[in-house]
Amino acid sequence: MQRANVFVSVSLYEGSPNTVTEAATLKCPLVLSDIPGHRELFDDDAVFFVSPDSSSDIARGISESLRGSEKARCKAEAACARLSRFTVDSTTSQYVSLYETILEGSSVISIAGEKHVGKQ
Repeated sequence: MQRANVFVSVSLYEGSPNTVTEAATLKCPLVLSDIPGHRELFDDDAVFFVSPDSSSDIARGISESLRGSEKARCKAEAACARLSRFTVDSTTSQYVSLYETILEGSSVISIAGEKHVGKQ
């Protein structure tokens, strides 16, 4: 991945896409299927999204990432930056906050800096 010009992950479903996050931390440009598992981590500024059902769209994404080297570099930097919020310390803090919220009986919890309202 360190020498790759692009990392491609095209699937219909992803749980926790570890290889994708590894490639992103190495600042390798990403071409990813436009599915919720990838969208949870990245946005259009960070990766080239493609339809997993369309070979021509996948080819377009790969081609665009290879042709637009400056654009691909900027997206790779953005993808790496997006993952910086998932440090051990921040994840631990989020778990502690979640547990405290549950113990206090509050219906608002924060996950990855986003507020979620739950039922009591």
